[in-house]
Amino acid sequence: MGGHTLQLPDESYRLILGSSSKSRAYILNKYNIPFEVCVTPIDEKALGDRASDDPAILVAKIADAKANALINSGKLPQAPAIVICADQVAVYDGQIREKPVDAAEARKYLESYRDGPVLTYGGVVVYNTATRKRAATVDVAKQYFKYIPDGIIDELIAVGGVFHCCGGFTIEDKLLMPYLGETEGVDGGADSIVGLSLTVVQSLIAQTLTE
Repeated sequence: MGGHTLQLPDESYRLILGSSSKSRAYILNKYNIPFEVCVTPIDEKALGDRASDDPAILVAKIADAKANALINSGKLPQAPAIVICADQVAVYDGQIREKPVDAAEARKYLESYRDGPVLTYGGVVVYNTATRKRAATVDVAKQYFKYIPDGIIDELIAVGGVFHCCGGFTIEDKLLMPYLGETEGVDGGADSIVGLSLTVVQSLIAQTLTE
């Protein structure tokens, strides 16, 4: 099974994205995969320590908390469904980076990518409402950059999309695309960097079917 589609257990299943992330919706829409959004908000900042936690442990903890909140909310349908919950952080030089708080931080982030790659850690939880089983993993990918000119950084900050993404970048941004270098990860890593690898999700779905 490639990473460009999803095979649900059977035709009775619905796919539910337990996330309001535009990037994860972008992945599913890109491959024309029908889905519904159902979210129960949690206080992510109350979970873990961004300064000292291992990023893999942090995103796994938050993704699991999102899944728990949604499963216990009563919002999920009675019909069989596969539910996807996720969380992601960027890591540069060992430091966790979330969304830039201001233009100065966004500029610092983007300038730093001239000197080395950034990693993304994505915690993914899949829950099967029919079997009541869940499976989880952490998907790690790496993005290299070419030299990003000052003028492009100015434009990225002015447009403002950098403030909505962990690490202050998104590889589907047309302004940034010419300055992307190599990407490493599952199926080349690009979907993992954006926020959701369908190959990873497919593997987790399979784990919710087994005894």
